[in-house]
Amino acid sequence: MKTGAQKITPFMWFDDQAEEAVRFYVSIFKNSRIVGVTRYGKEGAEVSGRPEGTVMTVAFQLAGQEFVALNGGPIFKFTEAVSFVVNCESQDEVDHYWEKLSAGGDPKAQQCGWLKDKYGLSWQVVPTVLGELLSDPDPEKSRRVMKAMLQMKKIDIATLKQALKTAPPNDFEALMVSIDETVAALKSVTLDHLTSELQLHLARTALATLERDLVLIKTIAGFTAAEGKTPDIADLRKDLAKVMIKVDKVKAEYQLRLP
Repeated sequence: MKTGAQKITPFMWFDDQAEEAVRFYVSIFKNSRIVGVTRYGKEGAEVSGRPEGTVMTVAFQLAGQEFVALNGGPIFKFTEAVSFVVNCESQDEVDHYWEKLSAGGDPKAQQCGWLKDKYGLSWQVVPTVLGELLSDPDPEKSRRVMKAMLQMKKIDIATLKQALKTAPPNDFEALMVSIDETVAALKSVTLDHLTSELQLHLARTALATLERDLVLIKTIAGFTAAEGKTPDIADLRKDLAKVMIKVDKVKAEYQLRLP
């Protein structure tokens, strides 16, 4: 079948839905049309087992790209090993093609811009900016973009761009925040339930010691960071874990409630 001057033409095997599928695809993409239809003759019908006179192939174009669809029977099925990428210039385009192509498809097959349509054919609906974001010269930024994309089904451009700009707290910053939160919790502890003056004194002393230990850990780590050195996160975690063990003991001994 002559389909034009295109050197390579994707050729898709359907059971018996080739014409239906082609009409579906042509309705979605601009600059698309059915180019020609061939039908099974006597010889072809005998070999294939398809009824004589029924549609054999449909030549068509999607966005100017040439394709051929074949009614070949149920022998072969589509798999995710081959997919067609739809390059989108905007979120509106992403939304349009995602909504149209995914209609009636398998929701479980939707991940990271990939979807499977109602005929089992896989598509990737991808914004053109994705490649630019993933190839950012800062590896940490590109890592954040990849992490954000892996949590998506349909690609959301705004979320990817936000991931590029916004750095989450690193391990060191997160530990510093954790220390501040623990110190604040210790300072807010209520001791009204302690009736013994001795117990009250011992509990206050224990809490003050814990606060001091936590502040000391943060101060040493802060000095290290201020000197341009990277604090040893593993050691920092160990030191913090030791203090938290003491916190648990004090809580149990004096029946303290920490927020």
